[in-house]
Amino acid sequence: MLRPALLLTVGVLIVPSAGLGASLVERLGFSPNDRVLIVNCDDFGMCHAHNQATFEALTRGVATSATVMMPCPWVTEVVQWKKAHPEADIGIHLTLTAEWDNYNWRPVLGLSVPSLVDPDGNMWDDNLALWRHADPEEIYRECRAQIELAIRLGLDPTHLDNHMGSLQLNPNLAGIYARLGAEFNLPVRLASEKLYAAFGAAGHRKVYEDLGVLGPDVLVYPGEFACKEPKSPQEVPAYYECILRALKPGTVTELYLHPALDGPELRSITGSYLRRHADYEWLVSERTRALIDELGIKLVGYRAIRDLQRQAAQG
Repeated sequence: MLRPALLLTVGVLIVPSAGLGASLVERLGFSPNDRVLIVNCDDFGMCHAHNQATFEALTRGVATSATVMMPCPWVTEVVQWKKAHPEADIGIHLTLTAEWDNYNWRPVLGLSVPSLVDPDGNMWDDNLALWRHADPEEIYRECRAQIELAIRLGLDPTHLDNHMGSLQLNPNLAGIYARLGAEFNLPVRLASEKLYAAFGAAGHRKVYEDLGVLGPDVLVYPGEFACKEPKSPQEVPAYYECILRALKPGTVTELYLHPALDGPELRSITGSYLRRHADYEWLVSERTRALIDELGIKLVGYRAIRDLQRQAAQG
């Protein structure tokens, strides 16, 4: 049992701004000064080790949502698990890159989106290569196909985010992300205005507000909080504890992690296996749960935000 807790072209449904009046914290039913936290597990579906860790994080840990990578081969396991856990809060980790040397994947549209694949037919291995080669219209088609596939498989997506920030970190592509949030009436992972300004996209959040697309007030990202990034797995708990203590009253913050179980599979894919296992251990630790309770932090998933967005769209 789960713990509670491109261009904006024609065809986009414009709804009244969802940012009017009360703060997102208040609209979700919390007190104005509450610190509200989304704890999301990224890279769901990437491999068996990620799936098993995420299953545990959602059922006995503090995770409130997860985002699945639809082009990856272990999505079938996620689909089967979701059937047994219909209440699970699962979003789509829009995926346009495949960063590992020995483990790759291809678009769900295959070679019908040729600008999105390298000479071997796999997705480009980093954002710069993607940005250099990709046709924005093919990016839009592929992302839309990933969402439609998730819906068809019964995942009932609660929100969107983006693997490696390939859409959000490029001001020329961020409109695709906003457009998809509006077309599917789904909230999206958003960063603070401070962070967007640092990436040369000041005022970016207003695009989403004008489309009626909701998202968190703050994303935990380097530079957002004065917490020292961990240099070893042993420093991971202290880093996340610092984040919890630094959460701002009256805001909805998203903290994303990459939990996975250490083992031969994970070690054959990534050199970050120890950090990913440390993320898993922190998510399922009773100490983590106790600290969240002690600090009075309110946990929430994206489903509540999706409900709020869709209610606003209905007028």
